[in-house]
Amino acid sequence: MGFMENIPDSVSHYFLTYGYMAIFLLFFISEAGIPMPFPNYLMVIFASYLAFAGRANIPLILLCTVVGMVGGAYLLYLASRKGGYPLLMKYGRFIKLYPERVARVEQWFQRRGALAIFVGRLCPGIRIHQTAIAAGVFRMRHHSFLLATTLAAIPWTGFYIGVGGLIYKGQEQFYEHLGQYELIAGIVMGSAIVLAIIGWWLWRRRQAARSQASQ
Repeated sequence: MGFMENIPDSVSHYFLTYGYMAIFLLFFISEAGIPMPFPNYLMVIFASYLAFAGRANIPLILLCTVVGMVGGAYLLYLASRKGGYPLLMKYGRFIKLYPERVARVEQWFQRRGALAIFVGRLCPGIRIHQTAIAAGVFRMRHHSFLLATTLAAIPWTGFYIGVGGLIYKGQEQFYEHLGQYELIAGIVMGSAIVLAIIGWWLWRRRQAARSQASQ
């Protein structure tokens, strides 16, 4: 059976009834931490399938998905920033997170949190909600969180838009083995990110060595 016959009825119903608003609300709600009855990427695949058939608009799919993801994640970030930090300071000692250690982690997030958010949202096996919660609890800067979340949301959405296009062109086996392709894509992207981090670390180390030598 094809892709159209295998997706949950609610996916097609919500998009065909409410259009792009359904995409925005789905991702906003799910990114805010509320469980959904089906994986949110199915909505992107279905909408993209229709777009390649001339019945929807890919730029609008990308826009609504990214805005919904960032908006929902930011809401969860704000909630964690307001309520999570006091709880951590009060009860963190029970999990060996004493105030001085929390302060060190907070400083680390202030300096390198954007990279952690970007990597965390793209690497398979990491729950996306955890990145927003950690960023809020450790008081990551607002603009850094928003930028990292947006930059990660664009390629994530682009991947599933591409899946919709491939399915429309008759490559149903791609959908059947989607988990394998997603894992491969995640490994490749994760490897590239790791190499970039290593290169950045080596560059920073060389810069520090030069700075000490010039003193």
